[in-house]
Amino acid sequence: MLRLVAADPAIVITERQASRALYLLREFIPATRCDAELGPGVVFTVPHHGVQELGPAIRAEIEVIIGCALRVDELPD
Repeated sequence: MLRLVAADPAIVITERQASRALYLLREFIPATRCDAELGPGVVFTVPHHGVQELGPAIRAEIEVIIGCALRVDELPD
């Protein structure tokens, strides 16, 4: 499982920001399912995918969308 966790634990994002980020994850990983916790403490979860599938450009674009750096974790599904 791929998890993208906002570096700022206090950050909150809008539904629109979450939708834009989830679109990128679905299109470019490609993921059939992914979820977002809007915060505080934003987390994107992509089951059945790993860190190697997340390109640096996608990560950078999501960071721009949410206005915060992301930590990327890989956990067992």
